[in-house]
Amino acid sequence: MKHRHHCIPRSRGGTDEDWNLVELNPYDHAYEHALDFVLFPHAPWFDFRHKAWPLLPENLQKAVLSEASKRQSARIVSAETRIKMSLAAQKRGVPWAGKEHLTEDHKRKIAAALTGKKKSPQHVEKFKKAVRGRKAPNKGIPHSNETKQKISAALRGKPYPESKDRGVNYATVMANLEKIEAWWHQSKNKVNNANGRPLGATVCNRELDLGLTNLHVLRQFLNSLK
Repeated sequence: MKHRHHCIPRSRGGTDEDWNLVELNPYDHAYEHALDFVLFPHAPWFDFRHKAWPLLPENLQKAVLSEASKRQSARIVSAETRIKMSLAAQKRGVPWAGKEHLTEDHKRKIAAALTGKKKSPQHVEKFKKAVRGRKAPNKGIPHSNETKQKISAALRGKPYPESKDRGVNYATVMANLEKIEAWWHQSKNKVNNANGRPLGATVCNRELDLGLTNLHVLRQFLNSLK
């Protein structure tokens, strides 16, 4: 099976004359249009109904989907077009088509129904896969003073979550502390046993004692969180 492909696309002034037409197999034809769609902002929309679409390389498929998403986001839809889309959706039997947006009361009821409801591990894993690698829309944008005040007011009076609720492995932390403390004692012994008590040994001992004191305080703090 052969497809007729325009060397110069009709969207850029290409004609149906023989010199502008070439026969391609379905895969090559889909590949050409996919590249054109990705590389040129004003290229015509890629037809995802193409039979060779599933056979294209994975990286090219991702590029086409990304470009399609960008174009959809930048598209300005008129009120007339929205009405046509709504009517078409109603004909297809979409349950929420033609209905008004949720009222504030309805939103509160939905929030109350979902409060405290735990998601299944499968749902959590699906959500993680969906958002993995996606850049947060507010990343790199500093909060305004008004937003900071709202966050502060919302958190005021609420207890700060403890470390163990954030998944800290206490056994690992304490084991690392013991390793550091052992290294500190070894260092102190090396300084004390050095021949001739080198210059600065007193200062070094004082610093090591201070470090051991800090480790002891940190150990007490971690034990208080258990």
